[in-house]
Amino acid sequence: MSAVVVVGLGYVGLPLAMRVVAAGHHVTGYDTDAGRVKRLEAGESYIEDVAAGEVAAALETGRFLPSASATIWTSSSTRASRSRPTSISRAAITRRWCM
Repeated sequence: MSAVVVVGLGYVGLPLAMRVVAAGHHVTGYDTDAGRVKRLEAGESYIEDVAAGEVAAALETGRFLPSASATIWTSSSTRASRSRPTSISRAAITRRWCM
């Protein structure tokens, strides 16, 4: 499976990261807010659409790594996705990244 970086773990990026992990890809979730990263590392969620159990399960797979470190950009085999609010549906996101 491929490695993906999701930049921004807010209400768009975190659900996207969880779906990409569920599809079997390795995901590094990058956010500049160290508090968010610490909560995710503890298996907590601060986004209503993502249950804490989903974050914990993603961590347990070993395919989800939340990070506030810019060193994630050093791998040339990593695809990056900047998450931002759009009118794209969840189904479109699933088709784009998980097929």
